[in-house]
Amino acid sequence: MRSADAQKQLLDDTVKAYTDNLQLTLNRFKGGVAPKADVAQAQTQLDTTRVQTRMSPCKERNSSTPLQSDRKTARGIQPRSSTVELPASQHSDWPPF
Repeated sequence: MRSADAQKQLLDDTVKAYTDNLQLTLNRFKGGVAPKADVAQAQTQLDTTRVQTRMSPCKERNSSTPLQSDRKTARGIQPRSSTVELPASQHSDWPPF
C-alpha cells in the first residue's frame, strides 16, 4: 500500500503544480506573451493528470468499494473544476479547429 500512497501523493502534487502552471500560462496569455496553444497545452496536461489521479489505486478502493470521489458524487457533492475560463473577448475564435 505504501507504493499506492506514494503514487497518489505524487499525482496530487503534480496536479497542484500543473494548476499553478495553467494559471501562470493564462496570465502570460492575457499579457500577450504566450499563445493560446500554450494555454490549451497547460489545460490538457492538467486534465490528463487529473484522470490519472482518479484511476490510480488508493486505500479506499477494493473490489466492492468505489473510489472516494465516486461516493461524493453519488451523495450529490459535485467535484470542483480546475478549468480556467478565458474571457470571451480573448478566445472568441477558440478552438481553432
